[in-house]
Amino acid sequence: MSKLGTSPYHSDTSDQLISKSITLRPGESFKLADINGSFAIKSFKVNPHFVNRQDEFVGLRRLILQMKWDGEKQASVWSPLGDFFGTTPAINYYKSFPLGMTKDGFYCYWYMPFQKSALVELINNGYKTYNLSYEIIYERSKENLHNTGYFHAKWHSDVFPVKKEMEPDWTLLKTSGKGRFLGVMLHVMNLNTCMPFMGSEPCWWGEGDEKFFVDGEKFPSTYGTGSEDYFGYAWGNATLFQKAYHNQTMTTGNTTHQTLSRWHIMDNIPFQSSFNGFIEKYFSNECGVKYNCVVYWYLSGEGLDFHKEQPVTIDSVIMYPVIDPVRLIELPGKIIKVGIRCKEGKIHYTIDGSDPSSGSPVYKDSLSISKNTVLKACACIGNYCSSIVSGECVFIAPGAGLKNINGLKRGLKFKYYEHQWTKIPDFKNFVASDSGIIDKVTLGKQKVEDHFAFTFEGIIKVPSDGMYNFYLSSDDGSKLYINNICVVDNDNCHGETEVMGKYPMKAGYHPFRVEYFENELYQVLRFSYEGPGIRKQEVSSSVLFH
Repeated sequence: MSKLGTSPYHSDTSDQLISKSITLRPGESFKLADINGSFAIKSFKVNPHFVNRQDEFVGLRRLILQMKWDGEKQASVWSPLGDFFGTTPAINYYKSFPLGMTKDGFYCYWYMPFQKSALVELINNGYKTYNLSYEIIYERSKENLHNTGYFHAKWHSDVFPVKKEMEPDWTLLKTSGKGRFLGVMLHVMNLNTCMPFMGSEPCWWGEGDEKFFVDGEKFPSTYGTGSEDYFGYAWGNATLFQKAYHNQTMTTGNTTHQTLSRWHIMDNIPFQSSFNGFIEKYFSNECGVKYNCVVYWYLSGEGLDFHKEQPVTIDSVIMYPVIDPVRLIELPGKIIKVGIRCKEGKIHYTIDGSDPSSGSPVYKDSLSISKNTVLKACACIGNYCSSIVSGECVFIAPGAGLKNINGLKRGLKFKYYEHQWTKIPDFKNFVASDSGIIDKVTLGKQKVEDHFAFTFEGIIKVPSDGMYNFYLSSDDGSKLYINNICVVDNDNCHGETEVMGKYPMKAGYHPFRVEYFENELYQVLRFSYEGPGIRKQEVSSSVLFH
């Protein structure tokens, strides 16, 4: 461990060195190395110069590194500069065996052999001029390329969507030919809006199993136990750590930014005809959880690298704002607050339907909304802006309830289904295996432990006019509709989680529907409320009818 950051290779009198300082203007590219002959790059170091951390955020995503071996047209190495060196966003000091960032610069010790030529280029896709120095050491190739293959490293985000039956798998690497898988740097942006917040923080993003399919196998020969286990720890370690083969180089308490790496060096994974690597991603981009990564591998000359160059969006590292809640149901005249769960950039917004930009008004503390509108927001650093998020601000009169309440009876109508889902389905497409009347929202009628669902339909009586808070606590997903409006959305696979939704109501009787599904492990469903004169409590059978 004490030698991490030093070259693992012996110095040789025949080693050749390229060492320069350069200035790279917007839109320019520079050939860091253009080597002819049979050699191998064994050390590559870069020391870029930035004004501040925000400058690092943007610059290390706008400086693109690419490498081409033996005259190939498609680059074998293509990545934002910072990501290639194993961490993002910005500069995060760490040392591992093949890659690292130190106060003296970045280093790469991956061995990169070639037979005829090597072209190493740096491209400035930004709007600023950047200064940096670099050093490349290469030697006469001591390896037979037939045995090693060409070095590959590719950045990507959301390529190769998986088939429906493979969800929630997220593609790490897709390649064919002969080679060896070397590892991955994974950057997680976590603003999980599909589960409730722990205080002001999103919930844990992990638990995704890695799955490696070697040489066309139908079932993966590597099937992990969780993403945190794959990256060398368990139970959501919220601290930084650096080891020879696994690292956590950027973390904000398991939320916002999480950057991890796992190098397969002693345990590299050889393949003869193909390799397909995945890691499970349980929350969608729409939920505020985004992945991007760099995968590293060796591949034979006749192999196929399916990873093409991909546009690198700055919102891959600039956190976008969250409008909390995404859909607002309030009374007119309320103050609508935008919850910001990112530390970088200014928040710009619009309320006229147009898309915000760096020239739009800057969000301060709150906005006063007095009519139905769509609130849009983005985060910007200079002229670089994140994805645009929007929230529908809907102002409605309190639900008036039912006018005709003749024939009411105690209890709710329920339907029970047995099937495996990962989110609440359209129950119209399924046949219930049981149905009847039940006194309240409960799982008392379930017949199996896993893979089942319920719907509960009925009428709830509220005693006074006013705003009511409704809660669904469930494992796995649940939803509440009142007067055909979705008030609580607690969908998707997750552990026991409580979500609250607000709804204004007039005194009286209101139709409602609760939907629930259980995938695996624990089974939980609780329905609670609070309102004028009512402390938070379970919705009891005394106020439920059908």
